[in-house]
Amino acid sequence: MRSTRRARSQRGSSLVEAVVASALMGIGVVGGLTAWDTAETSAARAVRIAWANCIVRSEMDGILSAEYADSYPVPAQFGVDADDSLHVDVTSQRSGAEQLVTVTAYDPTSNHTIVLARTSALKARALAGDKTTGDPVLDVGQGCPKR
Repeated sequence: MRSTRRARSQRGSSLVEAVVASALMGIGVVGGLTAWDTAETSAARAVRIAWANCIVRSEMDGILSAEYADSYPVPAQFGVDADDSLHVDVTSQRSGAEQLVTVTAYDPTSNHTIVLARTSALKARALAGDKTTGDPVLDVGQGCPKR
């Protein structure tokens, strides 16, 4: 009689074990999927930041080597007609002898509310280059990662 009592007292325990194991596996799978999604989102943002840093430096180099002007154009693929992710602001200083040039790259996925990269430099009329910014071969963006 003892053996049948033991069997009755263990009845349903394997079902409980299976439910607990399934719950633990479900928690693990949900945690793994959440971590994967977070990693993917972070990687995409890191690529956009790398692009922004590269494009801001490239645009600033182009502006500093260009002829002295009141304003400097943004390349068409980043301008208002495209996604408007790159802005160039010029502030004249010292009666026009110097300019404070600021190049800003916005995150195109944020409706231009998140700044990914920004750089500023002083440009002096006496040290201005003579490269035109309307060259057929566009230097800006060459070698930068895709956003």
